[in-house]
Amino acid sequence: MDPEVTTVLVEHADRFARFGSEYVEAVNAISGERCNPHPHVFSDRILRPGDPVYYDILHSYMGYRTCYYRCFSIGYASRAMADAYIQCREYLDAAISLVRPGRTTAEIAAVWPKAQEFGFPNEEAAFALQFGHGIGLAIWEKPVISRLVSLEHSHEIKPGMVFALETFWPSKDGWSAARIEEEIVVTETGHEVITRFPAEKLLVAGAPYVTVDGPLPAIREHEAPPSLHVDDTPPWLQEVILRALEVNPARRYQSAAHLAFDLRNPEQVSLTARATKSDRKGVLAQAARWWKARDILALPGGAKEEPGAAPVVMVAVDTVHLDDPRQPELQRTTRRILSLSSEFRLICVSVVPSSAGLQAGAGAADAQVEHRIRLRQWTHPLGIEAHRVSLHVLESADPSAALVEFARRNNVDLIVLGAPAPGERALAWWRSVASSVTANAPCSVHVVRRTGEIPAQGGEFDEDQLPKPAAD
Repeated sequence: MDPEVTTVLVEHADRFARFGSEYVEAVNAISGERCNPHPHVFSDRILRPGDPVYYDILHSYMGYRTCYYRCFSIGYASRAMADAYIQCREYLDAAISLVRPGRTTAEIAAVWPKAQEFGFPNEEAAFALQFGHGIGLAIWEKPVISRLVSLEHSHEIKPGMVFALETFWPSKDGWSAARIEEEIVVTETGHEVITRFPAEKLLVAGAPYVTVDGPLPAIREHEAPPSLHVDDTPPWLQEVILRALEVNPARRYQSAAHLAFDLRNPEQVSLTARATKSDRKGVLAQAARWWKARDILALPGGAKEEPGAAPVVMVAVDTVHLDDPRQPELQRTTRRILSLSSEFRLICVSVVPSSAGLQAGAGAADAQVEHRIRLRQWTHPLGIEAHRVSLHVLESADPSAALVEFARRNNVDLIVLGAPAPGERALAWWRSVASSVTANAPCSVHVVRRTGEIPAQGGEFDEDQLPKPAAD
């Protein structure tokens, strides 16, 4: 795969026949701007430097079919494309981690994003993008795994099943996207991934580009650097700066805490078209912008409506014990708090001990990914937009101290966490994380118990715990 090669060249069946293929039905080849939205049809488009491209190989061996996507970038990949691949892989890994006998197709489909979260009006329009299907003597067999059908008509996962799981995620640049698929065999105790071609990271295909300064980085932007004035301004920083300078106050940061959080956590910044802007608007575009903003600029303070407080809510989630009976009540309370305003920012934090596998060395990255996947699964029922939530996994032998310090550094307005059961109240409460956090937190703390338990300190959630909008 190199620039100026057409995508149809990879469809030569004789290449597969030499390696034992009996029958090549097709190689679904999608590249460039055709990747987003995914058209599911082939073309003879010429590959260009920086293009995303994904292929789905449909052929048979000894009567059995294969079906799995692999995604590449030609020559180099943009940061937006690399980020889309990471997100696509996270959703796929979250689904794969649930495959074992006794689970259901509904549980798998539930970890995938809703259609509206990646640009589609409904699940029918997004059908087959976050998808699972049986595979054997035919390409599509039972079970079918999709949010369109599986949530209401689920099937039990049983040993011996063979199916493919595939995910799709569009990038922030509006035209590229990632597509990954794996084939899984359900064993007696879990599962085995039988697709062998590596897909853990985005692969850059083609010869590397070299300048007088040496090879160009595999991850770089398509156009000139994002800023016209500072050559090395990263996209996340340009996103933060331009959002802070928005003419319309409703599109700016609603609090200094939100701005400070993004500056401290650049990897959590949700990128938009602002991040890749590389030129000034023309005279007509600037005039149109002024015309739209005239009412805003004419009012005292520059806003039609005074922006209210936009609190940062931090929820402590135990990802080591996801079966803790307090988890559902913690989710319900969090959802109720977030429903008060669409401006609330949610930070989900898990503190794990060193024994959980986050020590430096082999397996550390995998452990981080595993706990982040669990956090994402925990937040999924909340229905919160991706740009409003961030996920963090901390390693500490003292969870309460870690939570308090994290809340202080990130200007958190409210901490939400669980408390011990009533039967443990006599002494365990005073030794619990909830007790220590409540005593030392730099902000309000809401302690959650299971429904029917004796209220812990703070009782039921009180909206007055949150900051109020500034008085006119």
